Amino acid sequence: MTGKRTVAVVPAFDEEAAIGAVVREIVEFDPAIDVVVVDDGSSDATADAAARAGATVVRLPFNLGIGGAVQTGFKYALEHGYDTVIRLDGDGQHDPAQAEAMGARARERVLDEHTYAHRARQLLALVGLGAQVEARA
Repeated sequence: MTGKRTVAVVPAFDEEAAIGAVVREIVEFDPAIDVVVVDDGSSDATADAAARAGATVVRLPFNLGIGGAVQTGFKYALEHGYDTVIRLDGDGQHDPAQAEAMGARARERVLDEHTYAHRARQLLALVGLGAQVEARA
């Protein structure tokens, strides 16, 4: 579908050595996917390496842990109008090429857009973003 925007959210903590390759791999897989690295209070140059590789970087002032970093990435996606979010780890353990297959499987399980929107609102409410989703709906 045209006009759909996708972002890869990549939480990272002290991943300076790996993050550049992760960002480049995502971009090589699909240049239309925007990459946002959430630097979870790293003590190394993770943020700089991600930016050099072409990612947008959101820096957290201290380590919130994986849950906080992922929530920050989802909030970024919501606030910037993305239609689809792919979450990949900053250490390279996830293969971006598998994202398409995972998305297809998820879409098979959704009965219709209403059901999907309802479930999305429930999920976002669990991570504290429900009011913002309702405001946009």
